[in-house]
Amino acid sequence: MSDVSLLGTGLLGAPMARRLASTRLSVTVWNRTAAKAEALGEAGLAVAPTAAAAFAASPVAILMLADAPAIRAVLDAPSVRSALAGRTVVQMGT
Repeated sequence: MSDVSLLGTGLLGAPMARRLASTRLSVTVWNRTAAKAEALGEAGLAVAPTAAAAFAASPVAILMLADAPAIRAVLDAPSVRSALAGRTVVQMGT
């Protein structure tokens, strides 16, 4: 299990994930466009194949998604809803 998951590895999310990992936290990342998370995987961070897997990987999830429709699309997915139980979700996207 990771210490924290970060969903959304774009311009803000990728540097945040790297910074969290530099503090020796175990970090799992996921991005709607999988290719954007590949560099983080190459840097040693765990890359989840799905948003639900990212939520399930950690007790804390940070959302750095693009906008409200993206946040809704991720959180409203049935597979994600079941993975949210017992998790702390920090929404930081714009």
